Amino acid sequence: MTVLQMIETDLSKAKVDFDRLMREDLQCSTGRCPGRSRRSRTGRRARRRSRPSRDSGALLCLADLALVLSLNLTYDIGLKLTTIHLILLTVFLLASYFRRLLNFLIFDRVTEAAAEPALFKTAGASRMAVAAQAFVGVYLLVTLA
Repeated sequence: MTVLQMIETDLSKAKVDFDRLMREDLQCSTGRCPGRSRRSRTGRRARRRSRPSRDSGALLCLADLALVLSLNLTYDIGLKLTTIHLILLTVFLLASYFRRLLNFLIFDRVTEAAAEPALFKTAGASRMAVAAQAFVGVYLLVTLA
């Protein structure tokens, strides 16, 4: 077996694993996790776990906006206030993870996984919130474009 054939087989296995994980993630986001019950053994609803991409995305956004702000201040570009507002919004997103971020980044301690309660009790309320977000997004696109 040549090196190219070994790489192709590894890539095909990785693609199959990736597709399976994406299907499971999609099913879990709709509330139908395969092989997992929605209730814990004590009968209470299981809490949703935070997605790690949310934390790392907000940290990446904060670092990027800090660089943009430094360039705006250095070259006297007129978007200083907008950049500061975006930084404040990012800090607001990271506020609930502040203690975990301090433990991980500054104090080098082990951090536990963050558990977030569901925003709404029913699936209908969650769908209404998503529809409202979509409406506001389309409205902003139409009015600002």
